Amino acid sequence: MSYCMKCGKELKEGEACNCQAVTGAEQNVMEQRKKTKLLVIIGAAIMFIASFMPFYSVRSQSISYVNGMGDGVGDGILIIILAIAAVVLAVTNLQKFGLIPAVLGVGITVFDMSQVKNVAHGIGSFGAGPYLIIVGAIIAGIGSVLAIMWKIGRVKR
Repeated sequence: MSYCMKCGKELKEGEACNCQAVTGAEQNVMEQRKKTKLLVIIGAAIMFIASFMPFYSVRSQSISYVNGMGDGVGDGILIIILAIAAVVLAVTNLQKFGLIPAVLGVGITVFDMSQVKNVAHGIGSFGAGPYLIIVGAIIAGIGSVLAIMWKIGRVKR
């Protein structure tokens, strides 16, 4: 006699069990996937919302990242696209690739901050937007790195 590895049901010779039971290892994988997916989605949501927040303020004037720096549409649109891409990757269980939009989001934002700082010559200050974009991208990146690490860990077993 043999037994089903998932539910423990006794099986006759050559019989297959069609149970829907989930093993402890499968449950652990599902929980890890949910955690990484949630981190990527939360980080991407922060990036998305932060794109509409003030990027830079001079006196009482605030410049939004989405509206640009006076030259039309800004890089905030790119951040929004990257945030949406990260969510799509997470929803389709490809959150390990969410690292790409996260790194690009940080890179674009840091580059824009350095450009504004060079042009502004210390007049004005950065708003909450760029800092929250970086925080959101880091959260999404952590979720992606954890997904990669857990995937590598499963392969080794």
